Amino acid sequence: MARSLRELGPIRQQLPLGPESLSWEIAREPALLLSGGRALLLQVAHPLVAAGVDQHSNYQTDPWTRLFSTLDTVMTMSFGTPEASEKAALRLKRRHAVVNGVADDGTPYDALDADLQLWVWATLVDSAIVIYQRSIGRLPSSMKARYFEEQKLLAYACGVPDGHGPATYDDFTDYVATVMNESLRPTKVARDVAEQLRRPPLPAALRAAAGGPLGLVTAGLLPARLRDELGFQWGPRQERALTAFFAATRAQRAIPGALRRYPVTLAARRQTPIKPPKWLVRPAG
Repeated sequence: MARSLRELGPIRQQLPLGPESLSWEIAREPALLLSGGRALLLQVAHPLVAAGVDQHSNYQTDPWTRLFSTLDTVMTMSFGTPEASEKAALRLKRRHAVVNGVADDGTPYDALDADLQLWVWATLVDSAIVIYQRSIGRLPSSMKARYFEEQKLLAYACGVPDGHGPATYDDFTDYVATVMNESLRPTKVARDVAEQLRRPPLPAALRAAAGGPLGLVTAGLLPARLRDELGFQWGPRQERALTAFFAATRAQRAIPGALRRYPVTLAARRQTPIKPPKWLVRPAG
């Protein structure tokens, strides 16, 4: 870390989070983009989240737009201008307001349900910490607690009521472990997304370079039970490849800071949403 926890100053009481925040320090690392696949699979492995995605999106023909949209919204809410952050939060609430229905087992669901919103948010926070510690370096307990407190602001902006959910970072890790062990399963949506991650719709020249690392990282950092149930092949060879990959990502810290900060800087300055490139979106049919 370039700065100590003390030098980061007090935690803001509202979004957006600025360059003085630990969230900015963590999100500026390009390796954090690899957390999206893991977070997405953890989300859609929850049966009620999966039902909403299945019934209210075209994920089968256009699986990447939702991921891009989620990352875009989170980055804008967290690091955009105050006006852009507020608008992104309102757009998110409007989208969620129409996502409701009944799952295949007869259980009703609503995207505005605080428990479902809490889980979706938790997957982003947990995945960011997991990826950061593997690709950059260990975060002391005090910094993980600091990051968690900052990220609560994002949870509230997403619609999680203040006080609903884990109070401390230790409570948060217990909560994540409980949901992973008791609530997640290989839903149809999760199986479809896992297949897309194993064989992303990339041009042949990019598939090995980009698709391989994304699938490797996603599979390697999933809970072992869920990884096996979703059909990811994993063993000593894949574990060695994952270790070597993260060793390589740590070397990227030699890249000048301005380039490493680009994703966060872009989120803070741009005026239009980020969309997946046209060649990444599969046409329907």
